Amino acid sequence: EYYPTIDLPTDIGPQQQDSRIVTVIEKWDSVDHLNLHLIASHMQEYRKKTDQMVDEVTIKVLQNV
Repeated sequence: EYYPTIDLPTDIGPQQQDSRIVTVIEKWDSVDHLNLHLIASHMQEYRKKTDQMVDEVTIKVLQNV
């Protein structure tokens, strides 16, 4: 599952808003599945095509508690 998101402007103090950032929330069955996805050929092609559009990529792996 993929959920592309952008910051929603609010007046909530601690929120850091940046209109240049797109956050994609992904749901994976396991970290192993995510790792396979990251090295897949279609992802390598995607990175080549979008390299000039992306300044930085960070990944945060989370779990429900």
